[in-house]
Amino acid sequence: MKLILWMKTGFFKKTPYSLEIWENYLLLIPTKAEDAKQIILKQEGLLSVTLTQQKYPELEILAQDAVYVGVFEEGVAFEEVANYLKEHLKTKIICEYKGGE
Repeated sequence: MKLILWMKTGFFKKTPYSLEIWENYLLLIPTKAEDAKQIILKQEGLLSVTLTQQKYPELEILAQDAVYVGVFEEGVAFEEVANYLKEHLKTKIICEYKGGE
C-alpha cells in the first residue's frame, strides 16, 4: 500500500513522503528529489502514533528523538490508514475521530 504523507519540514513548508512499514521499521521516503532525506524509525523507538480524522487524515509520530507531523494527500481515507497502521505497527496507536457522522 502506498500512502503519501505531506510532512511539515519547515515553518510554512511541507514535503511529500511515502509512508512504508517494513519488518521493524517505519520508513518515510521523500517522493521528490529535493534536499529531503529518508527518515528511518525503528518501531521499538516509537512512543506513539496518533491518527486524527480531519478533512484529510493527519498523522503525528512521537519518537524518542523527534516528533514528525503530516497530512495525508487527498483521496486517502482515515479508515484505510488506521487499518494499515493497526496491521503493521507494533506500538501504541491513538485514533481520534468525530463520532456520529
